[in-house]
Amino acid sequence: MRKILISIATLIVGMSFSQIQVSSNEVLQSGKIKEDIIAEIDVLNNSNSEIIVWERSNVSIPKQWETAACFVSCYFPEVSTEEVNIKIGSKEKFSTYFLPGETEGFGSVKMKFYPKNSPKDSVIVIFKGRTENSLSVENQVLAETVKIFPTVLNAGETIKTTASVTEYQVFSSNGQIINLEIINKNEILTASLSSGQYIVKHLNGSYQKIVIQ
Repeated sequence: MRKILISIATLIVGMSFSQIQVSSNEVLQSGKIKEDIIAEIDVLNNSNSEIIVWERSNVSIPKQWETAACFVSCYFPEVSTEEVNIKIGSKEKFSTYFLPGETEGFGSVKMKFYPKNSPKDSVIVIFKGRTENSLSVENQVLAETVKIFPTVLNAGETIKTTASVTEYQVFSSNGQIINLEIINKNEILTASLSSGQYIVKHLNGSYQKIVIQ
């Protein structure tokens, strides 16, 4: 009997450290065209590993849309999987950004989360985004007051902001943080950027995409 109890206790302990917990397995977020649509969840690391793997698959969005995954860093679809450090018992916010541009529509992205070397303990989350014709006045004001411009420019031109540049981070398409020269508190020099797409993150949680031609 003692051996049976010990075996059961061991099994229970093993089970309690084998899962990644998420705040929702499906999340739908609505927004307006020309604005980022952000669908997000909390990911709790309840496993025995501090390295969590995420995988992105089944990206279904309108042709004119783009999407980005933000989990500590931000990644365009060119990056389909990445590892993230999350302390055991801690949680981090994971966001999927839908960038509709000027096109109405609906999009979805399938994500999988699991402890490193333990894909059998994966958790699947479906992120969905859709456009609508209206948002709350509060969201409209936020979108108007926190902006960068222009969003399409040539290398060497400056990005102007409506907030201090110390409140921004710039990520490459593979999630690396790019350090750019600051001219003054509201301008960033892009001379060191090569052609491509980048994500600019504001500390309030909003994101915008820029394109260097």
